[in-house]
Amino acid sequence: MVERVRNNSLEACEHKITPLRSATSERIRVVFLLFYFEAWDSLSEIHREMLADDRFEVTVISIPRKLTGELTYGGEKAVHKFLKKAGVKHLRFDFEDSNVGLDKLQDLKPDYI
Repeated sequence: MVERVRNNSLEACEHKITPLRSATSERIRVVFLLFYFEAWDSLSEIHREMLADDRFEVTVISIPRKLTGELTYGGEKAVHKFLKKAGVKHLRFDFEDSNVGLDKLQDLKPDYI
């Protein structure tokens, strides 16, 4: 059962993440797929806390977006520029064929996206 966590702090949700994983020495792989960079401030604290915690392996990926009213996907370059300026290490997924990105995402074997 998943409970809603009101606090974005890693400390507040730590006990909710740990039981979902089998007891191994592997790090918990978390991927942030970012297309709406305007909301990064809502993720940046948890991202920073996960990076500082050895239990997590964190990957951020910039991807194209298609917001309401837009006809095509695009804008990955703007997401990349934002993340670069913010000093966030990230991968860029802007493939003509979205299945290529899906394959690469699956290769990362994330526990959480």
